Order: sequence, then C-alpha cells, then structure tokens
Amino acid sequence: MQRFFTKFVSSVVLSVLSFTMIGQTLNTLTINSPAGIAGDYLAVRAGFGNMANTPITGNAAFVDDGVAPVTNGCTDPTNNLTGLIAFVDRGVCQFGDKALRAEKKGAIAVVICNNEANAAQAPFVMVPGDFGVDVTVPTFMVSFTDCQKIRTDILAGGVNATFRNTCNSTAVYPANTVWGNVAGQGDFKGGVNGWIVENNAGGDLGWEWLGDGLITGNAFGGAQMTTWSACDGAMAFRSDYLDNGGDSGNQGGGPCPATCSGSLTSPTIDLSGQTIEGIVIEFGQATRQFQSQYRLLLSKDGGATWPDTFGINTSLPVNSNVILDRQRIAVPGYGGISSLKMRFEYDGNYYYWGIDDVIVLNEAKADIQVNENFYAGAPQLLTPISQVAPIAILADISNIGNKDAAATKLDYVVTDPANSNAVVFQSSKSYGNVTSGTAIENGVFVDTHTPEVTAGNYNGSYIISATGDTDPTGNNKRDFFYIVTDDVFGYVNPEAVTTPANYLPYSLSPWTIGTTVVYYTMAGVFYIEDGKNLTVPSITTGMTNTLADISESGFIYADVYEWDDADGDNQAQPTERTKVGTGSLFIDGSIANLRNFPVEVWALNSDGTANTGVPIPLKSKTNYIAALHTAPLDPSVAQYQFLGYTARTFSAFDRSMNYSAQRLAQDSIPSLAKRSAGTLFGVTGTTDTDVEDRTFEIIANGPTETAGFLEIKIAEANSTYDVDKTAEVSLFPNPAIREVFVDIALPTTSNVRIDLVAADGKIALSKSFSDVQDERLKMDINDVPSGAYTVMINTGKGIVTKKVIVQK
Repeated sequence: MQRFFTKFVSSVVLSVLSFTMIGQTLNTLTINSPAGIAGDYLAVRAGFGNMANTPITGNAAFVDDGVAPVTNGCTDPTNNLTGLIAFVDRGVCQFGDKALRAEKKGAIAVVICNNEANAAQAPFVMVPGDFGVDVTVPTFMVSFTDCQKIRTDILAGGVNATFRNTCNSTAVYPANTVWGNVAGQGDFKGGVNGWIVENNAGGDLGWEWLGDGLITGNAFGGAQMTTWSACDGAMAFRSDYLDNGGDSGNQGGGPCPATCSGSLTSPTIDLSGQTIEGIVIEFGQATRQFQSQYRLLLSKDGGATWPDTFGINTSLPVNSNVILDRQRIAVPGYGGISSLKMRFEYDGNYYYWGIDDVIVLNEAKADIQVNENFYAGAPQLLTPISQVAPIAILADISNIGNKDAAATKLDYVVTDPANSNAVVFQSSKSYGNVTSGTAIENGVFVDTHTPEVTAGNYNGSYIISATGDTDPTGNNKRDFFYIVTDDVFGYVNPEAVTTPANYLPYSLSPWTIGTTVVYYTMAGVFYIEDGKNLTVPSITTGMTNTLADISESGFIYADVYEWDDADGDNQAQPTERTKVGTGSLFIDGSIANLRNFPVEVWALNSDGTANTGVPIPLKSKTNYIAALHTAPLDPSVAQYQFLGYTARTFSAFDRSMNYSAQRLAQDSIPSLAKRSAGTLFGVTGTTDTDVEDRTFEIIANGPTETAGFLEIKIAEANSTYDVDKTAEVSLFPNPAIREVFVDIALPTTSNVRIDLVAADGKIALSKSFSDVQDERLKMDINDVPSGAYTVMINTGKGIVTKKVIVQK
C-alpha cells in the first residue's frame, strides 16, 4: 500500500550542494555558559541557509510567536532576536518557514529542536520546503534530548553558545579486534585507503568519500553521520540525489536513476598466524530506507569466490526515519580462516547509506534476541474496562550469533507502574536449542492474557534468555505499553496527554498534487466483548489542516458498521459490513480544536439516515468499524488530512501502536480468530456518495503500519426520544438553498413542530404547524447558515428525523 508511505512527501526544490570542502563543516553546538549545561552538542546543518564554516558565537533565546505552542515559530516571533541564536521547536510548519521568520526578527543563526517521539533520535539534514531558499543565516537541528537539557536555561536567558567544527574520534576498540583498529583500515580517514569502489553507472555515481561524514545534497534530507570517526571521512551512497539531482520534482531525472547500485570492497585481510574462533563484522552506519537492498558478501580466498551473503537492514520500515546505529553481523562457519575479504553492496532506491569504522572481531558467541520488528502488544492502545478481553502473545526471535544458543526461553511480563511495577501477568515459552543464524517466527504462546479491569497504564515486555548469551547488543528485551480506560477505545493517544506534544505530524490521506477533490475514508476497528446496554455516541478524530484553510468547505461524514472479515484478508469489503449508525459534521467555526473534535453518530432510520437522539445498540462479541469520510464541497480547498502516527523506527512507543503482530497471533487461536484491530483506509472515492462501494483495508506496509487518531466512546444506552413509526415523511430539496419542504402523512390530525438542529446540538430554526395530517410544510431557511442539519419532526406521538444540507 505504497500510497501511505511515499518518498514524495513534499513539493520542494533543493539546489545541489557542492561537496567541495571549504574548511570543515560546523558540526558542534558548544554551550559556553552557564557551567551547568556547558559542553558540546551535536548540531546537524540544514540543506539550506548560509553554508559558510566560520565559527558563530552569540547569546541564545527561544522564539516566542505568541500563539500556543509559542516556541514552534510558525507565526512571526513577538520577541526581538537581533544578534541572537534563535531556538525553535520542530512541528506544524516547515523548517524553512521557521528559520526565515526568526531571521527576519534579527537572528544570526537558527537551531530547530527535534521533537520526535523517539526522544533519542539524532538530528538530521532538513529540507527547505517553500521558504528555505530565502533563508540566509546558518540553520541547524539538535536532538530532542539535547534540547530538553538546555531548554530551561535558554528560556531563562544568559546562555552563550558557539557553532564550531570538532573532530575527535570516539573509538573504543574491543580487545578481540583483529582488523580495523589501525588508522587507514576501516575508518576511511582521509580517503578510501585501499577499498575498491565499483558503481554500476561508473565513476562517482554511487559510493563516494565524504570528508566530514555529512550526507547532504538530497531533495528529501540527509544526515550527519555519528560514527566513531565520521568527522575525518566516511563512505556514502546518495540514492536520493543520484535519482533526482537534488530536485524533488525530478524523480528519475538524475545522473543515476533508482535503482542505482554499487559495491564497496575491502582489501584482503590477512589473518594467518591467528587462531580465529569465529568472525563478527561491525560497522557504523547512517541510512534512511525507502525500498533499497543492503548486503554484505564475504570471501575466504581473497575474492576469488563470494560464497556467503548476509542481508543488512532487512527489517527497516518503509520510508523510515534516519537510522544512526552500529551494525553487528556474526558470521557462522568462519572459524579457523586465514584470510578475509568483505564487500558491501547497495541497490539504492532512496534515500542513502553511509558506512564508517568497519572492524573485524575474533569471536564465537550465541546472541539470542527478540526481534524488534515483530512482536505483539495489545490490540489497541486504549481499551475500556468493560471491554477487556483475552489477547494473544507472540514474538519473533533470532540467534544472530555465530554459535548455537541452548536452553532458550522467552518470558512475557506485564507490570503495573502505579503499583510499584508489580507483576500482574507472566507467561513463558521454551525454544530449547536455537541454531546460529536462524530465526523462529510466529511462535504464539499457549496462554492468552486478559488485561486488568482497573483503569491505568500498563507496561509489557518480552524477555529472552539462553545459556551463554551475554546480550552484547542489548537485544534481549523488547517493551510495549497499553492503557485501560473508563470508556474509550483508541489507537493513539491525543496529543494533549503525550510527550512530546504535536507527535502526530502524519497526514493520513491519499497522495495527491493539485486541486482535485479527494474523497476517502479513515476508519478503525474495535471489538465489543460485552455490548449489553451499550452504545457509541461519538467518534473523535483530528485533522492536520487549520480551520482557517477549510472552514465551511465541506463535511466529515461518520458511519458505524458491524464487520465480519469472512475471508480473513483484513479488508472490509462492502459485502462484509453492515451499517448500523451514521452522523455528520459540517466543518466551521463551531469546532474549537480541529486537532481533536467529536462527530456524533446515531442509529438509522428506515431510509438509512440518522435517527437523531436514538443510540446505536451494540452486540456482544462483534467487530465494529467506526468510519469517517471526507466530503469537501470545493475543489480549490486544501485536501482534508486526518491525524495519524506511523512507525518509522522501532521502539516501545512505535510497537505499542502497531497491531499487525497481534492480528496474526489472534488468527492462530480459534477462539480469537474472528477479532481484528487497526486503522483502515478506504480506497479513494469519486464522489461523497460512493462510500458503500469502497473497500476499507488495514494500513500496513512492511513491518510497520499507521494508526489513525480515532477514538470511540462507549456509553450506556439511554434512549432520548420515542420514534413515531406511523408517520410517513419525505424532504426536498436536498441540498437546499432558500427553503425546505417536508411532505408528511399522519394517520390522524396532529400538531407538528419542526426543528433544524445544527451539528453542535443548537436549534437553528423552529416552526410549529397546526392540524396537520397529509400536507406539504414549508420552512424558510434564508437566514440559516450553510451546514449539515438534523430535521426533527415532532408529531406528538414521537420524533421522525431526517438530514438536510444547507448550501448557500
């Protein structure tokens, strides 16, 4: 489902940056004072702004734009930044927009603080967006963690800082290193140093040496490598730049269109005279993955043959975030060798791969791990107390060492942080001997886990152990969390209760360019264990759009369906779902916060319209879909975009909002097999009325998926109105401009009152009629604003409801 994860994420133009070294790049933010935060912090230069490498010193200040959150710089700062280094928080608007606004207020340099949910994520090379080409001051990014450390002092004033270049190797070589610990071997200090570069397009079109490890020039961003000795040289392959020449609108028009391939081959490594127990290859990398392939090939005979190939980065999410880490590849079957040669191969299909500080270790060990890309958490992040139900337990494991692991055991543990991390559930699965270089996937536990019936946050962990495994890479434990609520289902938390704020930058929508009206569906699945006397009064969501951009431009329609995924394909075809409720919301100024608002839903009339005031009765042991459909009226208005979260790295935060492993585990247990979970997306429609022809499919791409911000409130079913089932009512025209006519037929004469009720529950117009039996009633709506209204016809015996759209 590539439409949700695409490299074409914005329409920006980035001039190609020269890789000619003009002094070493500014790569360090040094806090000179106060002493409490003094020191060096990694600063990554943007792909726009002043590129001079002259050190910059100045006092620091956060922008204050007067609009909450005041430090994101998305409107003009209200404070004077003349001569200062301006700090700005990431989020909401483009990087170049923030920098340009700060520059216009006098800033001599701009620092953008990363706010990624994964707090440890390093900063990256920012793209200019629509405004960066006008920025003339140096612009940098620092990490979330570093910004948090220095934030308080900057806000308080009195911080002095310098941007400068530093280059100090941080290498600490293990005692069993047999190659790579000598300058000029695997550190690329000062050049290629005997490594052989072979590019399929020849010459420099592929692997290249970068003097300071700064990967830039790409249309979609880059990275400052953070390997041990990146500042004195590293190797990189810029697939992004090679495909488009640095211009995002030029995909396929660059010097080596994707897929562009190349290899990087080491000199022959002489290991004779040493007793080699086993081989482990380690190297530092910087990468961002779209659909590239990474490989390591090994030879024992100086390159005459290459019998062994190992995949690298095989589990990275599609369209990942920047990955800055150290890879460790244990090679089975290489004990006793006297010669080694290695080759890194890259089939580049966006974005880039940088390699540095390659070493060879003499080591034979088991290294058992819980695979970070596939283990099951809860079916959804938030579950009401009344709906807790058994959930399945599953985690993939691997032995990535070069020696077998014995007595392997996987523990599943859930704790309650509010009760001194007391264990509330535990189960184990034994694997016995796990051969080196093997993976065991889809191992579902015999036990299931029913969450606690006490509201609160709960932490879960998969913990693996084996004889002889010393956990050298910290991969024996994987975490997740879930929340038991009073009455809310949800796939992600609202921003107001999550740190960092604005952690939902993702726009859940089809990829489009231009002013075409886009009709589509965003939905979520929730399983009702016990539906007795319960209903769904509303669906809460949020949009990335600003109200000013889309006010009075259209509707959000809402539907509730029962769903039986009969063929188990995680797609809700029209024939598999039954609509049981509906509602709508006109987008206008009555919505206080467009990033968090409810849409009311009601049971259906016989004609499929909302029977306003009548709740939707829920059934037990049933999957329901809560669906929201975009219905813009004006093709010139910005496309509607729902908030969502997509995992681009692997962390407890990410895996807690990724439900693919839980679905697979449930499918393996007969009693749970009919349940589903996750966010669905409806194939783009051609009108706002073809909803029932769309297929809604769960959003998944590779080992990750996207979770839409969609909450479903569960409430006791207390009917507000009696329904008059004897009345025959029709309404026209619809949409209406000046008047609405109501044709009504009653078995006996009765007084009738008609109310037009707006989406916020307020009565926009009311009119009473006497002695009605079989008549056409007229409502003058000249003074009624555009919007979606519920027409409530009170006959004295009950209520009949209809929907009408007023369109001026």
